[in-house]
Amino acid sequence: MRKQSVRVIVNGKELVNHGTDFRDLTCDDWRRLNNTKCLGIACDDPTVFHHLHVVEITGAGRGTR
Repeated sequence: MRKQSVRVIVNGKELVNHGTDFRDLTCDDWRRLNNTKCLGIACDDPTVFHHLHVVEITGAGRGTR
């Protein structure tokens, strides 16, 4: 995630590189998070996530909890 894009890499292969101002990235009420500053990962099909690794690119960031 950058200021103007979201990029997804799975097993070293780039699957998504989406330019956005983040207004187009929404979710339905079923998956809505109480804290919109948190990152949520979901899939409509039966899926098992064995490992997710979010890499911080720049800056120290700050926790939400």
